[in-house]
Amino acid sequence: MGDLLIFLGMFVLGSLFGSYMNVMIFRIPAQILADAGLWESQDEKVIRGNRSACRYCEAPIPGWLNIPIISWTLLGGKTQCCKKPLSLQYPLVEALVGFVFVLVYWKFPFIELVPTLDIVPRTSLQFLHAAAFSFLLIACSIIDYKHFLIPDVISIPMILVAPIVAYFHPNLGVYDSLFGILVGGGILWLVNFLYKLVKGHDGMGFGDVKLLAAIGGWLGVQAIIPTLITASVVGSVIGIMLILIQKRDYKLEVPFGPFLSLGALLHFFVGPDFWVSLFS
Repeated sequence: MGDLLIFLGMFVLGSLFGSYMNVMIFRIPAQILADAGLWESQDEKVIRGNRSACRYCEAPIPGWLNIPIISWTLLGGKTQCCKKPLSLQYPLVEALVGFVFVLVYWKFPFIELVPTLDIVPRTSLQFLHAAAFSFLLIACSIIDYKHFLIPDVISIPMILVAPIVAYFHPNLGVYDSLFGILVGGGILWLVNFLYKLVKGHDGMGFGDVKLLAAIGGWLGVQAIIPTLITASVVGSVIGIMLILIQKRDYKLEVPFGPFLSLGALLHFFVGPDFWVSLFS
């Protein structure tokens, strides 16, 4: 019963972070577009204000309407102020992050109930690392999926703090993190450079380069190749399926960030032998 309550608590904690992620998913791209002069000025309060506000009528949203999953359900998927539709994205993201926090705790259970309540320092650091890493990758993936954009405000801080995170992590080292940043960013930079030599234009955005550098910094250089293999295979399969379903030509653009994130998370949670175990 105690473990069940802990898992429930992790889901609630994750859903709270998911609620904040929904704010990030909306505001970060909107602020970037606003700075580029591509966002309507009357929405400035919504995208830059400290308090949550309705994106339709700019009415302040009271705290009791920001309860993850529950508020959206009670409101029937509509705003209370102007009865406009609320995207299903809100409860889905909150539930997704809640589930991920449960998964992270399942992998790194840092609370011991027997014989007394205790916190395991080593595992708690692993939990914090995995939860933060997963949270940031999910946020980058959703933003990239919606806007073909991986914000520097997320990827660059991830790169900068990676050696510090590695220093405190029980299974990572600072040099491995730094090498992972150089190799991760360097591989995709080189691929894009060669592609541009042949085709005359970029084959991917530099957001992907920075994201893989961040992944290498947080997981170490050993994660780069498995991440790239998974991202390339899954991305190619989904790209081909979309071309066939939508009857589009082969130039269909597909954001690569979500596949990089998927590859990194599979490597992290399943292990480096994911593809070997899948076909063995």
